Amino acid sequence: INAEYGVTYFRLPTKNVVGQRRSSWRAMCGIEKKLNEGDAKLVHVKAYKQKIEGELQDLCTEVLSILDNLLIKNAVECCSKVFYMKMKGDYLRYLAEIQKDA
Repeated sequence: INAEYGVTYFRLPTKNVVGQRRSSWRAMCGIEKKLNEGDAKLVHVKAYKQKIEGELQDLCTEVLSILDNLLIKNAVECCSKVFYMKMKGDYLRYLAEIQKDA
């Protein structure tokens, strides 16, 4: 499975889905910081942020599983393997972003 296939059929669709959630998560973090502890909206913001974190966790875990069990394992070309390893690093970073804030 070469890197071109991975970009077209795997990286771009997953990047879009995960990117939307990361953007929403960052927005919720910003709103959460602006609200006072007694604000009634804070409960809803925190709940929605946790929902987004759960979705991100699930998506990233699924992508990492596919990378480890299929794409990296079966990569023949060096540039393909490097591409998939870089992608794996990106998704591990996405997980770290949401966990450091928890």
